[in-house]
Amino acid sequence: MRVLATSPKNLRRYHAVAGALRTKLLPGEHAAAQSERPPGGSLEAYNAFLQGQFHYSSNTEADVRKAIESYTQATELDLRYALAWSWLSRAWTGQVENS
Repeated sequence: MRVLATSPKNLRRYHAVAGALRTKLLPGEHAAAQSERPPGGSLEAYNAFLQGQFHYSSNTEADVRKAIESYTQATELDLRYALAWSWLSRAWTGQVENS
């Protein structure tokens, strides 16, 4: 294991690099928060989404149909729930490919 020198000059360099990375990696004040939860904060929509995830992960035809129902319910409860819409699309695409 290599130990980095901790002279004041090196520490300033490390802090400068960390500061530059922080600026590039952390979202700005106008960036949208990323979360699995719906934008409207509906717990019912979130619960329906999680049920969809559970069924989709089983990867059987019957469970994918249940996932589609759950994702549809989540999107009906919160029309702006982009993550539920994307998983609904993914589930439908899988159904079409398997037909």
